[in-house]
Amino acid sequence: MSMSRLETPREMSGVIITSELIAQRVGKVLRERYGHIRHAAKRLARRTQADPRAVQNWMDGVNAPHAAHLVRLMAECDELAAEINAMVREASCPEA
Repeated sequence: MSMSRLETPREMSGVIITSELIAQRVGKVLRERYGHIRHAAKRLARRTQADPRAVQNWMDGVNAPHAAHLVRLMAECDELAAEINAMVREASCPEA
């Protein structure tokens, strides 16, 4: 499997950030926050202007949301915003 230049994993501070890792962590947060809600994928799809099947894939950790949807999800879910911000901190270069 070949990766394009944009998809190449970035290693910083020992953490490798990949689309798969993002999908897993987004999915975990969405399941914890919305998994108990009936028709959660449909409700989140309406709020984020996304396709319900795409939202279900995010919740299942199969795919990561595109940037615009991720921003809408973060606005909707404080827990997800905190998780993404934690990932940013984990991937940051240490202060010199």
